[in-house]
Amino acid sequence: MKNLQFINSLWLASVVFVLLTPGVSAGEAKHSSVYNSDIHLLRELNLPLPRAALLLAQQSTQAETVKVTGVKLNSTDTGFDVILKTTEGAKLQINTNSKGNTYIAEIPNTQLQGNAFRQAKPVEGITEVTVTNQDDNSIRVMVLGSAGAPKIELFDSDKGLIFAVTPLVLPVEPQQPKPHSTYST
Repeated sequence: MKNLQFINSLWLASVVFVLLTPGVSAGEAKHSSVYNSDIHLLRELNLPLPRAALLLAQQSTQAETVKVTGVKLNSTDTGFDVILKTTEGAKLQINTNSKGNTYIAEIPNTQLQGNAFRQAKPVEGITEVTVTNQDDNSIRVMVLGSAGAPKIELFDSDKGLIFAVTPLVLPVEPQQPKPHSTYST
């Protein structure tokens, strides 16, 4: 019961406050001494670009297609290097994964100039190396191992982007000597 009386009293006080408070319309506010001429409409303000717009502008300039002018294989002590010849190797963003015996590198914002590259059996333990255009704006590098996916380290140099390939070679089990049979007569 007391709660109901309190709510009724609060409601009545609110109504009285609203009725006794003088209202000011937008037209009157401009002529009022309370009006501040420094307050502007949002559309009238010259605001800087939002952070997201700046990031998108930066991304579009960074997303220029990098030309890969050639592919070269160089032998090393542990395997071989796949060199993607470009002057902008440091700009490349590489997405890598392995599926079964295959190492796959997807390189967006690149274009291989000329024909696709394919080399069968460049070293023991590697079945094939291919470098192909996936579409107008990305390259795929695939290295197929014969016993498993190879170990690959990435480097950029003044020559371009380097994939240092080390094939997975399973250890060869030593042959067990055959037991000699002896005959006794």
